[in-house]
Amino acid sequence: MGSIVAELAEKLAATTGSFAIDGTLSLKEQADAEADVAGEGQIWVNTATPNELYFTDDAGTDYDISGKATTGKSIAMSLVFGA
Repeated sequence: MGSIVAELAEKLAATTGSFAIDGTLSLKEQADAEADVAGEGQIWVNTATPNELYFTDDAGTDYDISGKATTGKSIAMSLVFGA
Protein backbone atom coordinates (compact mmCIF):
# COMPACT_ATOMS: atom_id res chain seq x y z
CA MET A 1 0.00 0.00 0.00
CA GLY A 2 1.38 3.41 -1.01
CA SER A 3 1.22 6.71 0.79
CA ILE A 4 -2.17 8.30 1.51
CA VAL A 5 -1.23 11.21 -0.79
CA ALA A 6 -0.47 8.85 -3.69
CA GLU A 7 -3.69 6.90 -3.07
CA LEU A 8 -5.77 10.10 -2.98
CA ALA A 9 -4.11 11.45 -6.13
CA GLU A 10 -4.85 8.17 -7.91
CA LYS A 11 -8.52 8.22 -6.85
CA LEU A 12 -8.96 11.86 -7.88
CA ALA A 13 -7.34 11.25 -11.26
CA ALA A 14 -9.63 8.26 -11.89
CA THR A 15 -12.84 10.05 -10.86
CA THR A 16 -14.86 12.19 -13.22
CA GLY A 17 -17.32 14.69 -11.74
CA SER A 18 -17.68 13.19 -8.27
CA PHE A 19 -15.77 12.39 -5.14
CA ALA A 20 -16.97 9.90 -2.51
CA ILE A 21 -15.78 9.49 1.06
CA ASP A 22 -16.60 6.60 3.38
CA GLY A 23 -17.02 7.95 6.90
CA THR A 24 -16.61 11.59 7.83
CA LEU A 25 -14.67 14.54 6.46
CA SER A 26 -12.85 16.77 8.94
CA LEU A 27 -11.95 20.37 8.15
CA LYS A 28 -9.59 22.44 10.31
CA GLU A 29 -11.24 25.64 11.48
CA GLN A 30 -9.95 29.03 10.33
CA ALA A 31 -10.88 32.67 10.90
CA ASP A 32 -11.91 33.46 7.30
CA ALA A 33 -12.29 31.92 3.85
CA GLU A 34 -9.30 31.93 1.51
CA ALA A 35 -9.00 34.55 -1.26
CA ASP A 36 -11.95 34.58 -3.67
CA VAL A 37 -11.49 32.91 -7.06
CA ALA A 38 -13.92 33.58 -9.92
CA GLY A 39 -16.08 30.54 -10.64
CA GLU A 40 -15.20 28.74 -7.40
CA GLY A 41 -16.91 28.48 -4.01
CA GLN A 42 -15.43 27.45 -0.67
CA ILE A 43 -16.69 25.34 2.21
CA TRP A 44 -14.84 26.02 5.46
CA VAL A 45 -15.16 25.92 9.25
CA ASN A 46 -15.17 29.22 11.18
CA THR A 47 -13.32 29.44 14.50
CA ALA A 48 -16.40 30.53 16.47
CA THR A 49 -17.21 28.59 19.66
CA PRO A 50 -18.68 26.17 18.88
CA ASN A 51 -17.26 26.27 15.36
CA GLU A 52 -19.57 26.99 12.37
CA LEU A 53 -19.78 25.61 8.84
CA TYR A 54 -19.68 28.25 6.06
CA PHE A 55 -19.94 28.51 2.28
CA THR A 56 -18.27 31.50 0.57
CA ASP A 57 -19.21 32.33 -3.02
CA ASP A 58 -16.83 33.75 -5.62
CA ALA A 59 -18.00 37.29 -4.81
CA GLY A 60 -16.80 36.85 -1.22
CA THR A 61 -20.22 36.52 0.44
CA ASP A 62 -20.13 34.21 3.46
CA TYR A 63 -23.17 32.00 4.07
CA ASP A 64 -23.57 30.41 7.50
CA ILE A 65 -24.58 26.82 6.73
CA SER A 66 -24.80 26.02 10.46
CA GLY A 67 -27.90 28.26 10.63
CA LYS A 68 -26.65 30.56 13.40
CA ALA A 69 -26.19 33.60 11.12
CA THR A 70 -23.88 35.37 13.55
CA THR A 71 -21.97 36.87 10.61
CA GLY A 72 -22.54 37.00 6.86
CA LYS A 73 -25.77 35.50 5.53
CA SER A 74 -27.52 32.35 6.67
CA ILE A 75 -28.48 29.84 3.96
CA ALA A 76 -31.83 29.37 5.72
CA MET A 77 -32.48 33.12 5.88
CA SER A 78 -31.60 33.49 2.20
CA LEU A 79 -34.13 30.80 1.32
CA VAL A 80 -36.87 32.45 3.39
CA PHE A 81 -36.18 36.12 2.65
CA GLY A 82 -34.18 35.95 -0.60
CA ALA A 83 -30.74 37.40 -1.26
